[in-house]
Amino acid sequence: QALTLGSATSAIPFIIGDIETPAASLTLSAASTNTALVPVSNIVFGGSGANRTVTITPAAGQIGNSSITISVSDGSLAASRTFLLTVTGSALDAWRLANFNTLSNTGDAANSADPDGDGQTNIDEYAAGTNPKSAADVFKVSSATISGSEFSAVVPVKAGRIYSLQRRADLEIGPWTTVTTTGIQATDGTRTLTDPGAPANRGFYRVLVSLPSP
Repeated sequence: QALTLGSATSAIPFIIGDIETPAASLTLSAASTNTALVPVSNIVFGGSGANRTVTITPAAGQIGNSSITISVSDGSLAASRTFLLTVTGSALDAWRLANFNTLSNTGDAANSADPDGDGQTNIDEYAAGTNPKSAADVFKVSSATISGSEFSAVVPVKAGRIYSLQRRADLEIGPWTTVTTTGIQATDGTRTLTDPGAPANRGFYRVLVSLPSP
């Protein structure tokens, strides 16, 4: 079963039976390997006789996995089935949970917060792939050079992100021209972005860091 954050399963049907004991007299129970994600009290049985259902509601504000075991007993013997329940959020949800142990866009975990005081907000740190709790881990162009008509910039790259070198003639309001775009990076490291047609008089550059579309 796969769920998105804030949702519950439908009533999942299953059948129980026993040779000696009427189905209505059999006892159902449930277990969860991750009770922070799925408390046992949030596993609710329905139906009657041989035709039963189970509905699972994950705890609010939690993502992750839990193995759910449904057991049936006649009082002396039991049988069980286990399945995996996965609750997913957005990539930003997972990042915030990993770094701040919360899904709430508030306090130190807020998109606009800068808990390490390095001048980059959390949303910038998320996009750049840097550590929001380490002022030493910042996105910074390590070198920028121009040779003839070619401009080059060496930038730190993170796996799973796309880097675009953009140029414009001035800093007035208007569009930037993308001159180099990387593919999705496979590993962390550095990458040299170049513009073979650097302007002869002056130009302004920026590096746009983006995540692939979901």
